[in-house]
Amino acid sequence: MIYAILFAAFVAMLLCGFNLHTTAQQPASGTILKYGATPTGTWTQIAQIVDIDLPSAEQGKVDTTLLTSTNETSDPNGVPNLGEIGFTIRYDPSDTGHELLLADAQTTAPKRYWQLSYADTGATIDVYYGWVQKFERGSAQTGAKLEAKVTIVVQAPPTSTNSGS
Repeated sequence: MIYAILFAAFVAMLLCGFNLHTTAQQPASGTILKYGATPTGTWTQIAQIVDIDLPSAEQGKVDTTLLTSTNETSDPNGVPNLGEIGFTIRYDPSDTGHELLLADAQTTAPKRYWQLSYADTGATIDVYYGWVQKFERGSAQTGAKLEAKVTIVVQAPPTSTNSGS
Protein backbone atom coordinates (compact mmCIF):
# COMPACT_ATOMS: atom_id res chain seq x y z
CA MET A 1 0.00 0.00 0.00
CA ILE A 2 2.78 2.46 0.90
CA TYR A 3 4.54 1.70 -2.40
CA ALA A 4 1.38 2.52 -4.32
CA ILE A 5 1.10 5.88 -2.55
CA LEU A 6 4.76 6.70 -3.17
CA PHE A 7 4.46 5.68 -6.80
CA ALA A 8 1.34 7.82 -7.23
CA ALA A 9 3.12 10.81 -5.67
CA PHE A 10 6.12 10.28 -7.96
CA VAL A 11 3.91 10.13 -11.06
CA ALA A 12 2.04 13.26 -9.93
CA MET A 13 5.34 15.15 -9.55
CA LEU A 14 6.42 14.13 -13.04
CA LEU A 15 3.08 15.14 -14.55
CA CYS A 16 3.25 18.52 -12.84
CA GLY A 17 6.64 19.25 -14.38
CA PHE A 18 8.83 18.43 -11.40
CA ASN A 19 12.40 18.08 -12.66
CA LEU A 20 14.65 15.65 -10.84
CA HIS A 21 17.70 17.00 -12.66
CA THR A 22 17.87 20.60 -11.54
CA THR A 23 20.88 22.81 -12.17
CA ALA A 24 22.20 24.84 -9.27
CA GLN A 25 21.84 28.60 -9.60
CA GLN A 26 25.20 30.34 -9.68
CA PRO A 27 25.61 33.21 -7.24
CA ALA A 28 26.35 36.66 -8.61
CA SER A 29 27.75 37.80 -5.28
CA GLY A 30 31.51 37.39 -5.34
CA THR A 31 31.92 38.11 -9.07
CA ILE A 32 35.05 40.21 -9.59
CA LEU A 33 36.11 42.40 -12.53
CA LYS A 34 39.78 43.25 -13.08
CA TYR A 35 41.81 44.93 -15.83
CA GLY A 36 45.31 44.36 -17.12
CA ALA A 37 47.71 45.15 -19.95
CA THR A 38 48.16 41.52 -21.01
CA PRO A 39 45.93 38.45 -20.82
CA THR A 40 48.27 36.64 -18.43
CA GLY A 41 49.99 39.46 -16.58
CA THR A 42 49.16 41.42 -13.46
CA TRP A 43 45.48 42.21 -12.83
CA THR A 44 44.05 45.17 -10.91
CA GLN A 45 40.63 44.72 -9.33
CA ILE A 46 38.00 47.40 -9.89
CA ALA A 47 36.73 48.47 -6.49
CA GLN A 48 33.16 48.91 -5.28
CA ILE A 49 31.26 47.27 -8.15
CA VAL A 50 27.51 47.19 -7.52
CA ASP A 51 26.38 45.22 -10.59
CA ILE A 52 27.71 43.88 -13.88
CA ASP A 53 25.86 43.43 -17.18
CA LEU A 54 27.57 40.58 -19.00
CA PRO A 55 28.18 40.86 -22.73
CA SER A 56 26.07 39.11 -25.31
CA ALA A 57 27.21 38.20 -28.80
CA GLU A 58 25.26 38.76 -31.98
CA GLN A 59 26.15 37.64 -35.49
CA GLY A 60 25.96 40.34 -38.13
CA LYS A 61 23.77 39.70 -41.15
CA VAL A 62 23.42 40.80 -44.73
CA ASP A 63 20.03 41.00 -46.40
CA THR A 64 19.81 38.61 -49.37
CA THR A 65 16.13 39.16 -50.14
CA LEU A 66 15.37 39.63 -53.84
CA LEU A 67 12.49 41.53 -55.35
CA THR A 68 11.07 38.19 -56.47
CA SER A 69 11.51 36.54 -53.06
CA THR A 70 8.43 35.34 -51.20
CA ASN A 71 10.25 35.46 -47.86
CA GLU A 72 12.85 37.72 -46.34
CA THR A 73 16.26 36.04 -46.43
CA SER A 74 19.66 36.82 -44.97
CA ASP A 75 23.11 35.36 -44.48
CA PRO A 76 25.66 35.90 -41.72
CA ASN A 77 28.14 38.56 -42.76
CA GLY A 78 30.99 37.24 -40.66
CA VAL A 79 31.23 40.37 -38.53
CA PRO A 80 29.90 39.50 -35.08
CA ASN A 81 29.03 42.12 -32.50
CA LEU A 82 30.61 40.83 -29.29
CA GLY A 83 28.65 43.14 -27.06
CA GLU A 84 29.55 45.24 -24.09
CA ILE A 85 30.36 44.80 -20.43
CA GLY A 86 28.43 47.34 -18.41
CA PHE A 87 28.84 47.86 -14.71
CA THR A 88 27.94 50.27 -11.93
CA ILE A 89 30.44 51.35 -9.30
CA ARG A 90 30.15 53.30 -6.08
CA TYR A 91 32.22 56.10 -7.53
CA ASP A 92 35.21 57.27 -5.51
CA PRO A 93 37.00 60.14 -7.33
CA SER A 94 40.22 59.39 -5.39
CA ASP A 95 40.31 55.67 -6.30
CA THR A 96 43.10 55.06 -8.84
CA GLY A 97 41.08 52.39 -10.68
CA HIS A 98 38.10 54.73 -10.99
CA GLU A 99 40.42 57.53 -12.17
CA LEU A 100 41.81 55.20 -14.85
CA LEU A 101 38.31 54.27 -16.10
CA LEU A 102 37.34 57.95 -16.32
CA ALA A 103 40.60 58.89 -18.08
CA ASP A 104 40.10 56.06 -20.58
CA ALA A 105 36.64 57.36 -21.43
CA GLN A 106 37.85 60.97 -21.80
CA THR A 107 40.72 60.20 -24.19
CA THR A 108 41.41 57.75 -26.97
CA ALA A 109 41.03 54.78 -24.70
CA PRO A 110 43.70 52.12 -24.80
CA LYS A 111 42.46 48.60 -25.33
CA ARG A 112 42.89 46.49 -22.23
CA TYR A 113 42.20 42.98 -21.05
CA TRP A 114 39.24 42.55 -18.69
CA GLN A 115 38.98 39.54 -16.40
CA LEU A 116 35.63 38.39 -15.01
CA SER A 117 36.00 35.89 -12.17
CA TYR A 118 32.74 34.20 -11.25
CA ALA A 119 31.82 32.82 -7.83
CA ASP A 120 30.85 29.40 -9.20
CA THR A 121 32.26 26.16 -7.79
CA GLY A 122 34.50 25.71 -10.84
CA ALA A 123 36.03 29.17 -10.44
CA THR A 124 35.27 30.16 -14.04
CA ILE A 125 37.30 33.06 -15.43
CA ASP A 126 36.50 34.85 -18.69
CA VAL A 127 39.08 37.20 -20.21
CA TYR A 128 37.86 39.84 -22.69
CA TYR A 129 39.73 42.39 -24.80
CA GLY A 130 38.14 45.81 -25.16
CA TRP A 131 38.09 49.51 -24.37
CA VAL A 132 36.14 51.93 -22.17
CA GLN A 133 33.48 53.64 -24.26
CA LYS A 134 31.54 55.43 -21.56
CA PHE A 135 31.88 56.63 -17.96
CA GLU A 136 28.61 58.15 -16.76
CA ARG A 137 28.68 59.79 -13.35
CA GLY A 138 25.35 59.80 -11.57
CA SER A 139 23.81 62.66 -9.68
CA ALA A 140 24.99 63.75 -6.26
CA GLN A 141 22.03 63.79 -3.90
CA THR A 142 21.70 64.21 -0.17
CA GLY A 143 21.74 60.81 1.51
CA ALA A 144 22.70 58.98 -1.69
CA LYS A 145 25.96 57.39 -2.70
CA LEU A 146 27.91 58.59 -5.73
CA GLU A 147 27.68 56.09 -8.56
CA ALA A 148 29.03 55.80 -12.08
CA LYS A 149 28.09 53.52 -14.95
CA VAL A 150 30.91 52.21 -17.12
CA THR A 151 30.64 50.59 -20.55
CA ILE A 152 33.39 48.48 -22.09
CA VAL A 153 33.16 47.56 -25.78
CA VAL A 154 34.31 43.96 -26.28
CA GLN A 155 36.66 43.53 -29.27
CA ALA A 156 37.45 39.80 -29.26
CA PRO A 157 35.74 36.59 -28.17
CA PRO A 158 36.54 35.74 -24.57
CA THR A 159 38.88 33.03 -23.45
CA SER A 160 37.37 30.99 -20.66
CA THR A 161 39.01 28.81 -18.03
CA ASN A 162 37.46 26.70 -15.32
CA SER A 163 39.59 25.04 -12.65
CA GLY A 164 36.72 22.67 -11.84
CA SER A 165 36.73 21.00 -15.27
